[in-house]
Amino acid sequence: MDKFVIRDKGTAVYLYNSVKNLLQPTPTTMIRNNRAAISTKITTTSASKTVSKRKANNEESQEELEVAIEKKVKITQTTTSTSSSIHPFFSQSVSATTSTSTHMQMIWIQKSDGFLIGSFNNPLGRAKIAAFDLDSTLIATKSGNVHPKDAHDWKWWHHSVPKNLRELDESGYKLVLITNQAGLKNSTKLNAFKTKVTNVLSGLALPAQILISTQVDQYRKPLTGGWEWLRDEGNDGVKIGRSFLGKGITENESCSYETGSIMLVADSYLEQSFYVGDAAGRLAGWKAGHKKDFSCTDRKFAENLSLTFHIPEEFFLGEPKAAFDWGGFEPKKLPKNSPLFTPTTTSLVPDDRHQEVVVLVGYPACGKSQFASRWLVPKGYVYVNQDTLKTKDKCVAAATKAVKEGKSVVIDNTNPDSVTRSAYIDLAKSHHIPARCFWFVAPEALARHNNAYRALRKIGGNENKREMVPGMAYNVYNGKFKEPEVGEGFVEVKKVNFVWDGEEEEKKEWERWWY
Repeated sequence: MDKFVIRDKGTAVYLYNSVKNLLQPTPTTMIRNNRAAISTKITTTSASKTVSKRKANNEESQEELEVAIEKKVKITQTTTSTSSSIHPFFSQSVSATTSTSTHMQMIWIQKSDGFLIGSFNNPLGRAKIAAFDLDSTLIATKSGNVHPKDAHDWKWWHHSVPKNLRELDESGYKLVLITNQAGLKNSTKLNAFKTKVTNVLSGLALPAQILISTQVDQYRKPLTGGWEWLRDEGNDGVKIGRSFLGKGITENESCSYETGSIMLVADSYLEQSFYVGDAAGRLAGWKAGHKKDFSCTDRKFAENLSLTFHIPEEFFLGEPKAAFDWGGFEPKKLPKNSPLFTPTTTSLVPDDRHQEVVVLVGYPACGKSQFASRWLVPKGYVYVNQDTLKTKDKCVAAATKAVKEGKSVVIDNTNPDSVTRSAYIDLAKSHHIPARCFWFVAPEALARHNNAYRALRKIGGNENKREMVPGMAYNVYNGKFKEPEVGEGFVEVKKVNFVWDGEEEEKKEWERWWY
């Protein structure tokens, strides 16, 4: 009776008799050692090739496993040919290009306009994922420039990187690179980046996937669309973070099948998957001579997925954790008892409902439109919005018409400076009615968070979605902003806080990192 032994803490169990006919009768042994001292050993006594690992969940039947093995065999047959056949997890009707050497293959799939997937050397599904950012985490530029000069301007971030990645692969981890690359705006840049990635992974010579976001959409970190694709489509059906011991098999238990015997010895429970990246929110001087991190995107991405997070210095070099900041705003810490507005000594809407002009001031996506529709429009205020009317002149004309008709009006624009606001103050003065300012004091980080949330949210339906405001709009606002004052001609300046107004399910989605 043919036997093989799998020693692993969670890697796949194979049905030996499903692959027996495909293997030559010469014995081969492969031993892999875990970098964390957790050994993974696969021994075969009747195979000429190493049996590749595959995972499945503990509810799969023997018949389902045989089907899975058959699929795996088809994959193996494509990796050494120049055929355009591709890995079965790329089941969509999309085009693929391959770069093939004698033993290695690079497959590229354009999943959507902003999501590119690379598969190198036929990576199979595993329950443990070792995920990494690319630039300034696994590689750096040879030139020392922030951005590479060409496809060949790269080197390993540290000489220990390849060794560490090999040990992870040997320990049963699947290597996955997840990177934002918004700069790939044309085919020349995209092809150069593909060449660089192929060179990097060829130098590593390990099975790996790379998930690339080239647009601001659900695949761009800190959003988790890339990971969700990996979980649902890109991991051969293997459940991430769950070990499989076989149906009815427990640790240190032997199980016999019709033609063969499988013994599984699990050293310990499956370790958690993790993510390593350099966009970690570290403060200036976190290390001697080091600047503040440009963002906290990688840390937020890991937080959204409840993944253990490491900075490269900590993971590869063993350095201590560094102090960091989330960026001045944490959605889960939004104050629960803040007043909607201050001062509270005067009413939001005049008790006598006298005619007035209300000018809103604040960042894009800070809550102005929702506030106006919730509190002012139902009270009879005419709503004037430049996103709808397109120009300031049309806004002034619409406001003038409303005032002449004896109606109160609310101006829902960003209105960052006194010059912009003065047109509406002058309108009020010319008709002898008061003008008030409602200043929305939400910080920029909260407004950017809302901007991404309302454009990319899943809950609430498409009718509640808005177009993404370009990041440049926030820079323009900051450059023009002047704090509104009564001295400009307002009878009152109210400060309006961002207060959550929605369902609990929606709030849970909003509390994730979106920016």
